[in-house]
Amino acid sequence: MKPILSFLKRHKRRQLESHSSTAGFTMIEMIVVVAIVGILAAISGASYRGWMARMRVNKAQDTALLAIREAQTTARQKKGTWKASFQQQGDQVQWAVQVDTTAPTSWNTIDEPDVILTSASWAVSFDYKGQIPSGQSLPPKIVLSNKNGGNKRCVIVKTILGALQTASDDKCN
Repeated sequence: MKPILSFLKRHKRRQLESHSSTAGFTMIEMIVVVAIVGILAAISGASYRGWMARMRVNKAQDTALLAIREAQTTARQKKGTWKASFQQQGDQVQWAVQVDTTAPTSWNTIDEPDVILTSASWAVSFDYKGQIPSGQSLPPKIVLSNKNGGNKRCVIVKTILGALQTASDDKCN
């Protein structure tokens, strides 16, 4: 009986040892998992960069709209002609709101990287009623985009009454 028990104990020990040496993942399984994770990371990274680029241009558009509305509101409140001006200065878009007869002295910066103004400069004036003054040609729109030209966003002055509208991409052409 002792030899049989001894044999069974040795056999059981060998089985436990053989299981411990085969536990885990093979190298091929690990490579497949790493490849799948890498592909998913590459796809999500590109999507995230595109989303961030759109958000930057959207924020720049909001800032431009607020600056134009500030000029319009200030013109009504102070009963004078006020102007919202925009310019591209290096890699930054700048804006200013000032009395129409003066040149901008204090420029504010739109703090969004890789956003550009499609023209070198742009301005719109509003009279004491918040309307486009007679004799001024209606500036159709200010267009902002990414440096690569994608994600266009614009603020459009629709009427001489000063109605403003925002648009994006193809509607800005």
